[in-house]
Amino acid sequence: MSDHSPDYVPAQPAGSPSSSAQPPQATGPGPITLYRPPVAPPSHQLNPYEDKQWGTFAHLGGVAGFIPALVIYLNFKDRGRFARQESAEALNFQILVVAAYIVCMIFSLIPFIGLLFNLAMMGLWVANIVLSIMAGIAANKGEPYRYPMPLRFIS
Repeated sequence: MSDHSPDYVPAQPAGSPSSSAQPPQATGPGPITLYRPPVAPPSHQLNPYEDKQWGTFAHLGGVAGFIPALVIYLNFKDRGRFARQESAEALNFQILVVAAYIVCMIFSLIPFIGLLFNLAMMGLWVANIVLSIMAGIAANKGEPYRYPMPLRFIS
């Protein structure tokens, strides 16, 4: 190949910029890639009915444990003020109930006083169900409910 051939482009040493050389321009549709830029999820705010409904579900889920309140809190804390407030309250109460269950289970293994802690666990179970239902009814009316407890883990 000669130096005067139109297809011949002299090689540039690596790292030396060329004053006349420009980066190649894409002429076609470009390479096919599987990358898609992330899309923010829609910020769907809850209407007042849904807000009240999810607050109610957070309290009534306490009958099944702390998982329903946790899931509702994580999913709806930024979408509705009432749902956030009531799910945080329900989650705080359920965390306290779980901690009390664990303490009662540990002390129920001790001879002689274990029976008292077994009875305390049954009383705690009944209180959890009654208070969760009372809170669910109040939340369904649109009224904020506060459990009779001194600790707030989540605000």
